[in-house]
Amino acid sequence: MPQISRGAWYYCLNPWVSWFKVASLPALVSLLLTPLILYKLCPPEIKDTPDAPEMAVKKLEKMGPVTRNEWIMVGTMLLAVTLWVCGWHGSCCLHGSM
Repeated sequence: MPQISRGAWYYCLNPWVSWFKVASLPALVSLLLTPLILYKLCPPEIKDTPDAPEMAVKKLEKMGPVTRNEWIMVGTMLLAVTLWVCGWHGSCCLHGSM
């Protein structure tokens, strides 16, 4: 088992945490640059949409409230991501020394 220093509060053994740390910078750069590059390569035909809020309200009213199946899908996705991050036992990090 790995040696943990006495000053450490938590020692994360979860590989997801390492993956997240490494992937954060490229993901953030991509998140910021992709819309700018696409805007230059394929500029939008319509740039001024003053009636967009009213159109959005009408579309949302037409769609109606969130259905039971949609809530089930939200719960399933939250469960999947939670299990991916924390694992089956629900411990993301081990507290204290080993």
